[in-house]
Amino acid sequence: MTSSVKFYEGPVFLIRCLKLYCAVALLLPSVALANDTARIAQSLLNELGYSIAVDGAWGPNSQRALESFYTQNNQVFDGTFDETELADLTAANNPIAAIMDAETAALFGTHEQNIASEDGLEVVEFEGRTAARFTLRYADGGGTEDWNPNDINGRAQRIQVREIPEYGEMRDGFEYWYKFSMYIPTPFGARGHSNSPWDIKFREGGVQMYPTFSFVNHWGNLTYQAPEEEVFCWEAEDQNGNTTEMCGNVGLTAVMTYPPLYYDRWDDYVLQVNMREGQEITRIFRNQELLGVLPGDVSRDGDYAGFKFGLYRFRISGEPLDETIYFADVMRRSSCEELGIGNCGAMTSAQSVPGIYGAMEITRCGIEPYENRPCPTLCRGNQCNRLQ
Repeated sequence: MTSSVKFYEGPVFLIRCLKLYCAVALLLPSVALANDTARIAQSLLNELGYSIAVDGAWGPNSQRALESFYTQNNQVFDGTFDETELADLTAANNPIAAIMDAETAALFGTHEQNIASEDGLEVVEFEGRTAARFTLRYADGGGTEDWNPNDINGRAQRIQVREIPEYGEMRDGFEYWYKFSMYIPTPFGARGHSNSPWDIKFREGGVQMYPTFSFVNHWGNLTYQAPEEEVFCWEAEDQNGNTTEMCGNVGLTAVMTYPPLYYDRWDDYVLQVNMREGQEITRIFRNQELLGVLPGDVSRDGDYAGFKFGLYRFRISGEPLDETIYFADVMRRSSCEELGIGNCGAMTSAQSVPGIYGAMEITRCGIEPYENRPCPTLCRGNQCNRLQ
């Protein structure tokens, strides 16, 4: 191994190790499993509900957890750990691994608050691509934390895939590049709820916090949202008439022009998330063209930030119609060139000034909507391309 392997490349190391270097050590996991390999296997087993220490030391507890995994899934385990076992653990954590390369698939798992639905998340052939189909039905309810009729913000439900906490997430001090394709079929989005197909959230003290950047369909309007660190609070009343203090973050909302351009078609996205000290910036590209720029560290004061995609609808009032979205060709790497997409020179040298291209307007909202006041408008049209 070389000393230049970056933190997030643990799964890359594991796959290369399994294929090239560590065959002898991995044949006897209870005796000589490499520390990095053991830590990754332990993380995947923990995601599956086996409570073992993620310490890189493969002992009897780890071995028993792996054996239990195979027993509970009615599969035969031969006592060794190699590429087959890695693939089995990855597939169990990530049911849509087929739309990712192996290195990326090992970083992702399903969200613990996902709805219980047999066909809510499936891999299908759709419009010329192998895709993950995410479907939400109101009748499926939601997770225990989402489906709360007394929540001030209304009920929520989701079917999402996200980077495995900490182990699979982005970490301060490194740079990350993503590519993915998204297809939004109509009808999608309506008054009475909001949808978020993808976002980036930071983690603080082991807890995932609010998004630092998200794509949101809000009551039928397509928006890109970037909450700031400034906090505001207000008094709110729930459905039982109880008053409580609520707090939120002031944030920027870019309302996009001509939403039909986003529907009933495959759009190819590229995200650059640079978390290197002094170089922090996030750039979003859509179909090879710059869409948005967000300077600053997406991890805020924490050490981690995680990318999540699928369907999350929230602030639900009434009973919305069934909704579906498709994702394909998901990949994460440490450079644009590794994505194999071309045009990397233009992407890496794109503007660093904040802005959103194609926005009808950008507003900065805090307490205003809760006091029935309009949010201040920062820009309109082409003025939003570069916010000085």
